[in-house]
Amino acid sequence: MTTDASGDAYVTYTSSEFAGQYEIRASSESATPAADTISVGLKLQPISAGSHFSFIGETPAHPSNHFGTPTMNVRLAILADQFYDNTDVGLEFNDTSLPLGGRFEVADVSTAKPSWTSPRHCDHRWGQGTDVRTRTFQDGYSKANPSPEVRGIMAKWLRLNPEVSDPKEAYFWEGDHLHLKTTR
Repeated sequence: MTTDASGDAYVTYTSSEFAGQYEIRASSESATPAADTISVGLKLQPISAGSHFSFIGETPAHPSNHFGTPTMNVRLAILADQFYDNTDVGLEFNDTSLPLGGRFEVADVSTAKPSWTSPRHCDHRWGQGTDVRTRTFQDGYSKANPSPEVRGIMAKWLRLNPEVSDPKEAYFWEGDHLHLKTTR
């Protein structure tokens, strides 16, 4: 490593996809070893509790998995309120993002989990994606023929995301849940 005229060395740290606390260590033959802990992640906000939605999907590994961008959080609350006004049914939100963002899981080949490396799931890392459980009002319908409730959520979400022109950029449906995305 090369130092400048003052004897200082500069490095660039490239983090992994996982947010959290990282210890950075440095040593040199002619310097005292040093270490520092840095926090790597985004400044996401917890989704505030609402009367027309609930949170699902917390696990011991991720007891806090409902953090999003301010835009995502506001739009989810509006969606839940509008949906409840039309149906008297509260929505269930799952896996928005971890407190600092980043990837949720290391792939576990022993279980059938969604691929968090899929570009369709990357927006969870940035607090711009969440899952809405749909199986509670999908009986008798299929992925090719969603229930009126699912179609209603899709239409409302598009109206709440005017900057998105292609529905594929706003949501995709996996049968038992609807994955909602925003670009902000």
